[in-house]
Amino acid sequence: MVFKKKLSFLSILISFIVFLIALIPLFISNKYLIMITFVLVFLIILNILFERYTIKEHFLTIRRGLFKNTYNIFEIEQINMTKSIEGNSMLEIVLSGELVEKVSPLEEREFIIALMRINPKIKLNNSNRLREFEKVSHLITSQEKLNNMQNKVHKIARYSKVWYI
Repeated sequence: MVFKKKLSFLSILISFIVFLIALIPLFISNKYLIMITFVLVFLIILNILFERYTIKEHFLTIRRGLFKNTYNIFEIEQINMTKSIEGNSMLEIVLSGELVEKVSPLEEREFIIALMRINPKIKLNNSNRLREFEKVSHLITSQEKLNNMQNKVHKIARYSKVWYI
């Protein structure tokens, strides 16, 4: 599953300002300075705007521009729900008691559900929406119980057909 980052007005504005700063060396006319500035600005904008979170098997991969970090989902202890400077909601991922990453997926609820399906021991903290996610957690476990019961019913139905034939 791939989740995209929430793009805020401020991050787009910062990218635009950084791009405008990159135009300053054009007035100086130094070819090397122009090239270095454009490469650095390109990397900064790539880092700000292109952020993806991938959940595959039991690993969470966070890709920011050219940088990539991978974490084992079973090692995640808790997720803290906070607000960023722009006022967007963010998730702080805590491993072994220390803050590791701050993420802001566009589909926050689905992101948390995907993580909790793999590791139901993840604790959710600092949220007035905590009750909603507790309901989702209960819904996930009740759905799993329902699936187990349906599988048992199907096995019994298949077993009883064999006896009638």
